[in-house]
Amino acid sequence: MTGIELIAQERERQIKELGFDTKHDEDVIHESGELALAAVCYASPINLYCHELTYKGQSIFTDPWPNTWEKTWDKRKLKNTWTNSILPNENLPLPERIRNLVKAGALIAAEIDRLQRKQQNESH
Repeated sequence: MTGIELIAQERERQIKELGFDTKHDEDVIHESGELALAAVCYASPINLYCHELTYKGQSIFTDPWPNTWEKTWDKRKLKNTWTNSILPNENLPLPERIRNLVKAGALIAAEIDRLQRKQQNESH
């Protein structure tokens, strides 16, 4: 199967098996780009972090996985379950790396569709 076929198949699975259809994607929690953000987490070969400042002015780095999503939806592989540190995608076996890229592609497709619907609704 080609990459585009794998992505289309995954998007169909997300809709039919998980219920992540257009109605779900229109939920207000996705307005801040959470679909694309989750895709980035799956696609990046290295772990990414968000830089935040605490109220005391200290720098902290946090995982960019959307915090409005249930942790059970995050299927990235943990390298240390005690610290919940994520194994970098570059260290995954090739089949798992490809699977994460397929998930990322399907999430990007969902975000594109969501934004196109929003654009269409705004033009009417």
